[in-house]
Amino acid sequence: MKVAIPIRGVLCVAVWLALMGCGDHEDLIILTESLPNGRVGEEYFFALEVEGDADEFRVVDGPLPPGIQLTNTGVLLGTPTLATTYTFTIEVFDLSDGFIIDSTAKGFSLLIEP
Repeated sequence: MKVAIPIRGVLCVAVWLALMGCGDHEDLIILTESLPNGRVGEEYFFALEVEGDADEFRVVDGPLPPGIQLTNTGVLLGTPTLATTYTFTIEVFDLSDGFIIDSTAKGFSLLIEP
């Protein structure tokens, strides 16, 4: 893809290319379709499956079950304390030198049984 950029100087072009990438990265895709149910008082552990260079995971909408956390590597873990269904969105980021190169998000429901 050719893009005309009205900027001056080689340094600016180099910075732009570094931020935009050179087309050699994979698009991020969250492959996990659904989450297994959890149970109050029992340890929960589930690693999200992602295609692409996933550097950081965040919950961006809705609450996780009390007692469950999302690690920076995409693992949901902990011991849930309240039975109900929780609905939330997880966003995954591909970072390069602190800049977001790509991101994707997906909504999930997690049933915590008594």
